[in-house]
Amino acid sequence: MYLVFMKFYWLKFTWFLIVMMAVGSGYGCSCNMARTIKESVDGAPAIFMGTVLAEASADLEMGEMRAYTIKVKKIYKGTVRADTVVVFTNFSEARCGIQFKVNSKIIAFATTILRDKKLINENRFFETSLCTWSGPYKVAIDKQLTSVIGKR
Repeated sequence: MYLVFMKFYWLKFTWFLIVMMAVGSGYGCSCNMARTIKESVDGAPAIFMGTVLAEASADLEMGEMRAYTIKVKKIYKGTVRADTVVVFTNFSEARCGIQFKVNSKIIAFATTILRDKKLINENRFFETSLCTWSGPYKVAIDKQLTSVIGKR
């Protein structure tokens, strides 16, 4: 009886491991967040700080995305042509999407959205992910950005 129980337990455990490895390797967000802030500044075409005004969902060519309307307060780097922009991110954190809270202050390390190698809507639409330093506003990150960008 004990051997039958152990065989059953071992079989369940083995299937659990196989399923976890398959899910983890195929669907998880994988990015190298060990980048320094300087490397992130160099790799981001636009960096800005603002307040999240609204959140919506959008079904785009890239898949289901979150669309955040951001009131831009400070531009650290790049061309941001409007005081209010839309930042898209993947809907799922498993696909590197990032969540912002409405009415929160954020810093966005963003890329412009291109279609057929042309900018969409004159630097008003951007994209970001968990693989950047984007997130809630922090004074320490603001100071680091000012320091790094000021030395350019």
